Amino acid sequence: DLACRAASRCNRLTIGVPSANWTPIYAYIRAKSYGPDEAADLTQSFVAVVLLGCGLFEKVDSTHGNFHAHLIASLRKHLTDSIRQTRCCRHV
Repeated sequence: DLACRAASRCNRLTIGVPSANWTPIYAYIRAKSYGPDEAADLTQSFVAVVLLGCGLFEKVDSTHGNFHAHLIASLRKHLTDSIRQTRCCRHV
């Protein structure tokens, strides 16, 4: 029963938290002067790669700051990496 409750909580985090944060993440990226399509692509890649793929939820420790600050820092890094990757690909 304990394992079932833990699995259920994990599923809620994996599905609920990224979808709850999609709109604010998208709005943040749009505010950085990205167009609607590019902002949607960047939002989707951030959710897939960073939130779900890298396990951001498991890495956040509430004793070392809040989730929002960690989310914004991770998003800024993701945007920077995306810009660098785009520039690198253009020069090849």
